[in-house]
Amino acid sequence: MKTTILNRTLPKAEEFAARFPGSPFNVRPLEEFMQCFRRSDVIIYTLPASIPGLEDLREDDFRTSHKTILEANYRDPSFPPVMQKLFPQGQDHRSSLRGMVCPTYLPGQQWLLYQAVAGYVIFTGEEPDTEAMMKVL
Repeated sequence: MKTTILNRTLPKAEEFAARFPGSPFNVRPLEEFMQCFRRSDVIIYTLPASIPGLEDLREDDFRTSHKTILEANYRDPSFPPVMQKLFPQGQDHRSSLRGMVCPTYLPGQQWLLYQAVAGYVIFTGEEPDTEAMMKVL
């Protein structure tokens, strides 16, 4: 798997990649996010705010492959407005829409929930009612 790391400051991205000697990380400046997004299949978006230009994603950016987008921001996520604009029928409509394939989107709230579920199991040894927990989100 080819992995590209982008950060708001290139030296921090390089420092992070250096922690994993021998790993084939490609480090790029954040200004190249849109180009990297277009050619990536999995995007893990951990920034606390939307980057400039994200709202400019368009249909062509979703034509080449199925994308999986994981967004860590659970307070003010950046991708839902983009997803709603381009895929108004949502993830339940997986078929091609004007040649686009609806990406899989996992919001930060679900990340948080799954962390809570794992913690609950570790601390109690019991499986929680994950469906009930999902309804609270």
